Amino acid sequence: MNKLAVMVDNLGLSQLNLFLIYSLNQLTQKGVDCCIFHNQWKRQVMPTMFSTFQDNEVWDFDGTVIATNFGSVQKLIASPGPKKKYFYVWKFEWMVLNKFWYAQIQEIFNNDEIDLIARSQSHFTVLERLFKKPTAIIEDWNNEKLQKLLVKQ
Repeated sequence: MNKLAVMVDNLGLSQLNLFLIYSLNQLTQKGVDCCIFHNQWKRQVMPTMFSTFQDNEVWDFDGTVIATNFGSVQKLIASPGPKKKYFYVWKFEWMVLNKFWYAQIQEIFNNDEIDLIARSQSHFTVLERLFKKPTAIIEDWNNEKLQKLLVKQ
């Protein structure tokens, strides 16, 4: 059985969380074992049909894990358990961060353990030109494309 986990800051109200939870609920109904690891507790934007855990539990997870921001991808890189690791680039965080150096960004985006997922064709182009070619384009957590990504492994 495919196991998919996604790492987020929290499950509060955001566009990312709305699309993500909706998509993972659909995948769960199709038989995919899904869960979310979160960094901080907030009231969930919508009910989930799958489990949610604190992000430190990702160390023991033995399936596919997708990080969604710099903080979660750094934790994912350091985690020995996950079999496959992705960074879903929802937005270009480096444009608004004050305390990140280019060398730190390079270490994340060019890390051999991490495959990139672009949110759109324009994201894909930017990531390919600045860092490395993303593995896939998955618009707004499209559940069919996520399922295809799991099957390709």
